Amino acid sequence: MGLLSAGVEFKIPPNHYYVLGDNTRNSLDSRFLGPIPQECVIGKAWFIYWPLSERFGLGYR
Repeated sequence: MGLLSAGVEFKIPPNHYYVLGDNTRNSLDSRFLGPIPQECVIGKAWFIYWPLSERFGLGYR
């Protein structure tokens, strides 16, 4: 897909996720690869750091 430019809007297709790496300047994530199909996601979140409103709601699942 190539690196997306700041301010570019696009829609994420159904059953896809937009994922971001924690190392912004050196992550091969959806900014470069595009939306990730749900069937390619293995595992699940066990902790949310941001936003704070959801940070403590998820806990450890």
